[in-house]
Amino acid sequence: MRKFLLFFFFFTQITFAFSLNSKDPYELIAAIFYYSQTKDPKLVDKFCNFLLNSNSTKIRIAAAQALSNYNNNPKALNCLLEGYKKNQNKKLRLAILSSLNLFENQNLYKFYCDIIKKEKNKDIRLKALKKFYKNPYVCLKDLKKLLKLLHTSHCNPTFSVLSHTLYQLNLSPLLV
Repeated sequence: MRKFLLFFFFFTQITFAFSLNSKDPYELIAAIFYYSQTKDPKLVDKFCNFLLNSNSTKIRIAAAQALSNYNNNPKALNCLLEGYKKNQNKKLRLAILSSLNLFENQNLYKFYCDIIKKEKNKDIRLKALKKFYKNPYVCLKDLKKLLKLLHTSHCNPTFSVLSHTLYQLNLSPLLV
């Protein structure tokens, strides 16, 4: 019991030591992490504001990760989608996709299909393919078209990456 009380005291002291209004980016990142664990829906707007408007990529990534704790909240989902479209930073986009992977929304599959078709960065496309793996039939037709188009150039690195990824995810039989 003593250990539990000590842990509770220590955790609450740390939580209240950080402020979401802090000017120090490291303190703000820690505050975002700790406050996101509360899953208080009132904080979604605050985290969304950090994701869309912060000058620091690290703070934006922390906000994207924090929003993943609200995977039943439509505001959090819309904010992450807007954040993805608004930003071109690879690390931030990967963090946003990681957060979106925790959301179970059928409308996300079209979003992921668009990423698979249009995204030039192979890491981002791979992250989208991992979500696509859960429901591969949603944009299978588009994926087949994309592979045919890419296959015309045998040296095309995008084709190699995409077909290798599909093989890794055991989706290659779907394309026959």
